[in-house]
Amino acid sequence: MNSFKRKYKRGFTLVELLVVLAIFVIITTVVLARQNKFSSDIQLTNLAYQIALSIRQAQVYGLGVKGASSNYQIGYGIDFDKASSSSYALVADNNVDQLYDGAPTPADNVVNNFNLQLGASISNLCVTDYANVKTCSKTGAFSTLDILFLRPNPAANISIDHHFDPGGSVTSPSYTQASITIISALGDRYKCINVYQTGQVAVSASSTTATSTPC
Repeated sequence: MNSFKRKYKRGFTLVELLVVLAIFVIITTVVLARQNKFSSDIQLTNLAYQIALSIRQAQVYGLGVKGASSNYQIGYGIDFDKASSSSYALVADNNVDQLYDGAPTPADNVVNNFNLQLGASISNLCVTDYANVKTCSKTGAFSTLDILFLRPNPAANISIDHHFDPGGSVTSPSYTQASITIISALGDRYKCINVYQTGQVAVSASSTTATSTPC
């Protein structure tokens, strides 16, 4: 009887304790890793929709006219600059040439600046022309992307480096689609915002590689 009691009064051995601690550490590590990836994906999704909503806001301003202005033909849009990968701007096309002439040009001006939070950044800007040829800022082909809206047409006027086409007419946009790729702070997630000449704005699903996104 005494030997039975002594048997069940034994505590954990050192080996058993180390095994339990090891299992606990492994489970904690896996949970935290998955939580970080999940949080990164959620944060990137929120930022992608923030950009999409900013583009929609510019479209609403362009169609409905922002503020009490006597000039009902002012256009509005979004200016993306390769040099400012963590920010973009809502701009006004005051001279109604369907282009953002770039600050500090007196004709056009910046209405509002937006900053990407949580360490995310814009990793690439792309445009697609009528021949379905894609050009991207990552290759050094251009440095700025502008998407402008002018009433009464809800269509998007897409231009790069503040020009529709260096040798063409500004009244006939050369690009049918613009794509903005953003990358998470951890560098493990990409998301793409596609803007079509028709005025449609779409956000893609998250991807672990930039090449697998619809950008």
